Amino acid sequence: RRRNHNNVVVQDGLATMALDNPHGSVVSVPRKPAEMQVARANPNLIENNETVLPLQKAQTLAWARTLLEDGQLDEAERVVQDHLAQDGQSTAALGIMAVLEQKRGNLEASNRYYNRLLRLEPDRYRWWLELATNLDQAKRGKEAISFYKHVLKMENVDDHVLRFARERLRALEGKSTP
Repeated sequence: RRRNHNNVVVQDGLATMALDNPHGSVVSVPRKPAEMQVARANPNLIENNETVLPLQKAQTLAWARTLLEDGQLDEAERVVQDHLAQDGQSTAALGIMAVLEQKRGNLEASNRYYNRLLRLEPDRYRWWLELATNLDQAKRGKEAISFYKHVLKMENVDDHVLRFARERLRALEGKSTP
């Protein structure tokens, strides 16, 4: 058992990190979702679904994102699908699946995930923008235009996103003026 400067403990090949809280909780950092576990340093602390499950879900999705970034698409899909089997309305998981399908070049499958996300979070500009981008990439310009225009009408949109949407609209509509 070793402890380094970041409060990480390595024991039996499994890294754990002490959280800053009065109960001395320890969270296992998974190498694989199957190895995911939450260990308690204080046996008097009662584990319940309100504290353990959200942490496990977050770890699972972080693992899926890592797999996705590493190009391990099949394994990332398996992890996310397992998560969705338990929580089919998880916008984080649906978002990962949409990106995964984009990376595979399956724009229609990606669009189905983005449409689900739009139903769950209609005020989140990211889903509108990603759908517009997919439609644009699929040469479905008229549909893409309507989604880009919707992004421009939304509130709290980052400036760089607004610039991108305007640029794409100009290109799709054949305009050269701002």
